[in-house]
Amino acid sequence: MEWNQDEEMLLMLYGEDSLTDTIAAMKSVRGKLQPDETELDRMLASVIWKLQRLSDILCFEHCYSIIQRKTYAERNKRTVYPKRHTIRSELE
Repeated sequence: MEWNQDEEMLLMLYGEDSLTDTIAAMKSVRGKLQPDETELDRMLASVIWKLQRLSDILCFEHCYSIIQRKTYAERNKRTVYPKRHTIRSELE
């Protein structure tokens, strides 16, 4: 996918830690634009369209994202579960 200089600058300005955060940040900026900022709106729409077609794995391979792969042993395991609310517990 080809990126022009303006699109790369937008990625530098609004790029976040992950692909989904970057897209959300650009959509937020796009929602705050004034009606006369049509060129910036067009560029943001183009970058968002291109980013939505990428995957996080592809971004990781090209250093556009900081997804850290963890081994199974390093992952956090959920051992404590919240207590479920039941009607029987209310009756007792």
